[in-house]
Amino acid sequence: MSSSPGYKQGDSGLSTLGALKNEVLISVEGRHAKILQLPRGSSLQPQDVITRDNVSVKVNAVVYFRVVDSAEGDHPGRRFLAATNLLAQTTLRAVLGKHELDGLLAEREKLNVDIQRTLDLQTEAWGIKVSTVEIKDVDLNETMVRAIARQAEAERERRAKVIHAEGELQASEKLLQGRPDAVQAARGDAIAVICRP
Repeated sequence: MSSSPGYKQGDSGLSTLGALKNEVLISVEGRHAKILQLPRGSSLQPQDVITRDNVSVKVNAVVYFRVVDSAEGDHPGRRFLAATNLLAQTTLRAVLGKHELDGLLAEREKLNVDIQRTLDLQTEAWGIKVSTVEIKDVDLNETMVRAIARQAEAERERRAKVIHAEGELQASEKLLQGRPDAVQAARGDAIAVICRP
C-alpha cells in the first residue's frame, strides 16, 4: 500500500486512514470503518488561585475536549493536548480570581460553564472543542479554615445576643402594659446586673 498523509499501518494489518471530526476512519484488510472518538480528559495540576477578596486557595479541575477539525487539531506535529492543558490552567486562575471565596464555593456550576466557554472560544482555532470543565476540589489552607470557623462562631453569638435582646424588649413591653411600677423595678435589676464587677 502506498503511504499518504494521515495514513498509518500497524503490525496487525489495522490501518488508520485519519481522524475526521469526531470519528477515526480505519481500514482492516481493505474494509473501512468509522469509530467515534470520545472526549479526552485532562486533569489539571492543582492551581493556586487568589480570589477577589484576597483568599488563597488550591483548585483542582478536569477539562474534557475533543478534536473537531482533524486538519487543525490532530496534526502529529502539533502539541494541542499540552497547549489546551496550559491554557486551561491560566483560564481557571483568571476566571476564579474574579470571584470571591463565597461565590467560588457556592457557584461551581456557573463557574464551570464560564471556564468552559472561555476555553472553547480560545481553542476553536486549534480545532479543539472543549465540552466540559469540572472543578473537583477547592482546598483552603488550615489558617483560613480556622478563620472561617471563628467567623461562624461570632455570627452565632451575635444572633444569640439579638434574640436575647428581643426577648428582653418583649418582656419589658409586657410589663409596661400591665404595671408601670414593675418597669422601674426591672430597670433597677438591669442596672444592677450591668454594674456588677
